[in-house]
Amino acid sequence: MTKKLQGKTAVITGGTEGIGLATAKLFVKEGADVFITGRRQKELDEAVKAIGPNVMGVRGDVAKMADLDLLYSTVGKVKGRVDIIFANAGVGEFVPFGEVSEEHFDKLVNINVKGAFFTVQEELPLLNDGGSIILTGSVASVKGTAAFGVYAASKAAIRSFVRTWTTDLKDRHIRSNVVSPGPIITPLINRQSADVIARIVSTIPMGRMGEPDEVAQAVLYLASDDSSFVMGIELFVDGAERRSKRFTLSGEISMITQQHVASVNHAGRDLYAREKFLNSAIIAADISSGWEEYLEIFDALYADDVQVSNGTESGAVFGRERIRALLLRILVPLHVMAEVGGLSIQIRESPIHGDARDETHSAWSVDLIGVSGRTCHISWCTLRRWADSRVVYERHYDHQQTGGPLTGDDLRLSVSPASLGDQRPS
Repeated sequence: MTKKLQGKTAVITGGTEGIGLATAKLFVKEGADVFITGRRQKELDEAVKAIGPNVMGVRGDVAKMADLDLLYSTVGKVKGRVDIIFANAGVGEFVPFGEVSEEHFDKLVNINVKGAFFTVQEELPLLNDGGSIILTGSVASVKGTAAFGVYAASKAAIRSFVRTWTTDLKDRHIRSNVVSPGPIITPLINRQSADVIARIVSTIPMGRMGEPDEVAQAVLYLASDDSSFVMGIELFVDGAERRSKRFTLSGEISMITQQHVASVNHAGRDLYAREKFLNSAIIAADISSGWEEYLEIFDALYADDVQVSNGTESGAVFGRERIRALLLRILVPLHVMAEVGGLSIQIRESPIHGDARDETHSAWSVDLIGVSGRTCHISWCTLRRWADSRVVYERHYDHQQTGGPLTGDDLRLSVSPASLGDQRPS
């Protein structure tokens, strides 16, 4: 049986573990001669040993031009020409928007964007006409994951490169495509707790995370003649995670929370980073897709003995289970009105610095817009007290409302719901 890459030469960056290593093994199995890169010599040597014959390791960092020059100088001397480039090296870190530093931004852009771009550009003189370029993207580039903005943007740039190169390289019949994995079992994932992994799995309709070998099969398809008429696409290997709206935030919020809670305990972290993170997660959730996202946020960031108040003693609610029940009474009708009745909900917030060390304040503004065009505007302020990176007390105050409550006449509902806008947020 003819091997799919027989006689081909491939370069794979980031080939010492995970998707890169699995792809290198598969390419060799399918007849290719493979060059892999990695930054650490020990891991590079171990990967070469694990892959077996017909592979060479070249130590280097894709963000350093001198290392790329060394890579292709080596490839040129050993093989002369290249047929496949898999620019897979990349890095991802969770950092809340307000805490993104120049160092974090430069690190991700240098490796994920600059590294991928020049990995391909430097190879062009060696790349045979009719060759294949594959870049590793990510489902994060289309999901809008909180605290993952720089990484997501870097992967969106990858998609843009491929679409541009499809035109730039058309005269040479070089195909460029992106493979975008969802949650894959890699060393990074294996370092997470069982609870985090379970929450990630809950976001995936297939009910499990992917294996590196499954992504490698997709890369093989894009590298081989099986995809000879495929150019400029983004091939998602994510178990339909990007299409899952109802549970979109649940797994993400728990992983982000774990990273965030660890980071905010470091000296010098601003308490308002926690506040901004929580508020951003609330705004990012989509009530039209379901209410579970909000409950996941609540479970991740509120203490078991939390107290929530509307400013009066009689309006105080104690304990996680009672507050969850109250949230359901509010969120379920909102979901129906948004999904079925066409209700549009626009939410804005801004921090207000308070005096106490363990307190945060935010001002909220919500517009409830019916299909009739009628708008109910609600605003209030929120005070939160924190302990061990979780909310232990929350009070809503300074409520204001304009525009009057919305009724069934303002929505696409055959049965009039309870009026919107005639209750305080809680």
